[in-house]
Amino acid sequence: MNEAALRERYRDLVELDRSAAGIRFSASLPDGRPVVVYALSHEVTASLSHAQRFFATLERAAAIRHEAVMRPLAWGQAAGTLHVAFESVSADEIIPGSLSAGGIADIGIQLSRALVMVHATGLIHGAITRSRVVQSEGRARLGEFGLFAALVAGGFAARDIAVMLSQPPYVSPEVVSGSVPDEQSDIYSMGAVLYELLTGKPPYGGRTTSYVLASVLSDDAESEVASDVASPIIDALIRAIERAPDDRWPNAAAFAGALEAGVAAGKGSGAASTKGGCLTPAAGAAVMVGVAAVTGLIAVMARG
Repeated sequence: MNEAALRERYRDLVELDRSAAGIRFSASLPDGRPVVVYALSHEVTASLSHAQRFFATLERAAAIRHEAVMRPLAWGQAAGTLHVAFESVSADEIIPGSLSAGGIADIGIQLSRALVMVHATGLIHGAITRSRVVQSEGRARLGEFGLFAALVAGGFAARDIAVMLSQPPYVSPEVVSGSVPDEQSDIYSMGAVLYELLTGKPPYGGRTTSYVLASVLSDDAESEVASDVASPIIDALIRAIERAPDDRWPNAAAFAGALEAGVAAGKGSGAASTKGGCLTPAAGAAVMVGVAAVTGLIAVMARG
């Protein structure tokens, strides 16, 4: 990758992380707008057989207007390196395990409604991960939308790029088995992220990539949340991460609706407000006291 060539296109380029797919940078456009720049590796670039389709799909993604979707703003090729710049925001840190069920449901509702619009265009996100879900000024946002779809349109194998752009805990079982990612795999990935934000750990945790990928196919999810009020929300999350796609919510609108119903049930029961997303110290203590007792119950729910 020619970093010097990228610096001619973007300002304040700072490396964030690296993967097999390429290198991510924080940067800004010449007009000062903050962006996340994805510089694709030479291997990925060389695998594209239809560059024009790649760019055309980025155009489609850029045309989507939704406050929860951070879309591509600029793209091109510099000294043999394909690069895409996505909208970026100053994000608040979301600490997994620190939010109430109602706070997690609010995030899920906002992002699922965004997926409804995305899926209606015939596109999918394809690589929803914990790092691509952020909160800014109280609003949840979904980052780096359009990269997966553009790479697939450009000729890259869908399953390969989904695994390459994602992380093991968020890759759906059918994609691990070789299926092409679709709306159902987006729902799974979203559910896995929300589950981790709620419980503090991914639904099928593990220490190594191979272990996590294997456990996605074989283990049952176990929740560490204890709350009668939260149970409809937990039910919604468990269904979103069912192993079989047909056992999940049929679409993102249904997932959002289930989360909304869970929030409404909590308010109707006279539960403490979840405004702001965080449990009070007393509520948090109550949740943790019941962890051991509820873990087995939620495991049964997951096996359904």
